[in-house]
Amino acid sequence: MKIGTARWLVLILVLLFSSDAIAGKSRAGSVRGDVYTAPDKSFQFNVPKLVEPDTFVRDVRESDDSFKIVMGDDLCRRLFVIRHELGRYADFDAYQQARLALMQIVDAESREPELAQGRAIYVSGSMPHVSVCIAMTFGGGGQLVPAESGGGDVGVIFLETGSAWYEFGYVIGQEGVFAEMYGLGNIEAELESVIAGFRELGPRQVEKLPEMVSLVRFVEGEVGAQCRALGPIKGKSTSFSGTVDAHMNKAQAKLREEAILLGANAIVIRKSKMKSSMLTGYPYMTLVGDALVCDDVSDYMPWEIHAES
Repeated sequence: MKIGTARWLVLILVLLFSSDAIAGKSRAGSVRGDVYTAPDKSFQFNVPKLVEPDTFVRDVRESDDSFKIVMGDDLCRRLFVIRHELGRYADFDAYQQARLALMQIVDAESREPELAQGRAIYVSGSMPHVSVCIAMTFGGGGQLVPAESGGGDVGVIFLETGSAWYEFGYVIGQEGVFAEMYGLGNIEAELESVIAGFRELGPRQVEKLPEMVSLVRFVEGEVGAQCRALGPIKGKSTSFSGTVDAHMNKAQAKLREEAILLGANAIVIRKSKMKSSMLTGYPYMTLVGDALVCDDVSDYMPWEIHAES
């Protein structure tokens, strides 16, 4: 992928921009050394190699039978681990087929690796429309604006243990450009390292899970009569948020708060702009959109983040 000099400059500035460490926010599980343990004490796995200080770990409970962990950093990398309780799908094959249909992986290749933990299927490919982090470019007026997603590479291990179904997925965004620049390693090797430390610990302690979050999906546009507009909403990050990724997350979190108050289940972003505070000189992001209530909103991508603390 070829990126203009101006965009490369902004990408490098994003990596060098100092910020408060955000690891631990929205985290209910525990990280000790290189091992993450789920908040319900049901399983653990090895933490991937992420770049400090701009790493994050977020735990999201989306339903009574689904719990998700998302880890990432500012090099456009995301690890997602999801536990689904048995019974949500007819069987393991139906489960992994439904999840793959949701992900829409292009040029997918699959095989069945032999894992001590249970039956597994490994799928790899590319996702042209995935956006796991924010790269910035200069707009027509010279201001910083989010650049179009460059897509990403993905690998997913679906695992059946007998007590639950799991997904271990690793995504490198921006068409893997950072992997080439910084030698981030092979996706399959990273997943193998993560799952090497996976083990189930015993009965779940459901009361220790975070409360379920209100899910509001960001959609590309209204789908005819399926959606009804509830009103305009606006989200703004603080000028002390840190990285561009953090600015976008905070602005989106503000949009979610307003949308939830209106009873929405979907959001369309109409405008996005990066500005600098006249008082402090620090950047902040403003998002303007519409809150919608839709009859049919597709399931959430595994790496999407729906909770902010």
